[in-house]
Amino acid sequence: MRPVSKHEILDALRRTGHEPSKALGQNFLLDANIARKEAQLAASSGLRVAVEVGPGLGSLTVWLADLFDEVVALEIDHRLIAPLEAALAARNITNVRVEHVDALADPLPLERRPSALVANLPYHSGSQLLVRLIEEAWFLERAVVMVQAEFADRIVTPAGRRGCSALGVRLALNVEARSVARVPPRVFYPQPTVWSKIVVADRRPEPLAAVEPATFHATVLAVRHGFARRRQMLRRALGPRELEGLARCGIDPTRRAESLTLDEWVALGRSIAEMELSCP
Repeated sequence: MRPVSKHEILDALRRTGHEPSKALGQNFLLDANIARKEAQLAASSGLRVAVEVGPGLGSLTVWLADLFDEVVALEIDHRLIAPLEAALAARNITNVRVEHVDALADPLPLERRPSALVANLPYHSGSQLLVRLIEEAWFLERAVVMVQAEFADRIVTPAGRRGCSALGVRLALNVEARSVARVPPRVFYPQPTVWSKIVVADRRPEPLAAVEPATFHATVLAVRHGFARRRQMLRRALGPRELEGLARCGIDPTRRAESLTLDEWVALGRSIAEMELSCP
């Protein structure tokens, strides 16, 4: 597969007069080796369909097309679709379907088939995109995403460890995530001011949102409340029903949100859901 080179990307931007959009968080990946690594991580799952969010000018897309039977590329910026399709046509790539869609807000034009999500997510909306895709698109069995390094750390730090976050706990209810590589700013155009990391997240065999939706929603709400006041004890951060759930679970209310393990959060959510179900 002939990669999309740095020269090709910069030339396409020049010819089309395209200025990278700060509002859309556009930073184009220029390093073909990193793009290939992302695609290989996704393909090692054995899945045959890939969903790419934000294909841009195709630096990652061409490798996905080489390793998967089918690729669905979701691009929000209509100005990039023609040069992207031109880059694919120049390589005789026919197994990529490009869709003009906002993956954060629009209905997803995807068939419910086991698929891999692959994306270099924008810094400003990466968390919202990841939450939506992980919690709504159950057929996405593996996610390989490049995100801001600090954001990656929030995703992969386990519940109960120093530095864990509400977002990381929420995602961990449905996926198991790990960081696999650091990526320097120089491989993007324009260059961001921070490093990035590649994160791999695999769907849990029994994701909580699918098997116990009431427990999932109660857990997410408790996590949100607990981490909103993460420096305070849970007895000050949680509401009355959540505190009752703590007592039923035998969790000390003088602890802080950061200290609870994933199992403890799930136990709390399950207790709250059971109480709500028993209310007349």
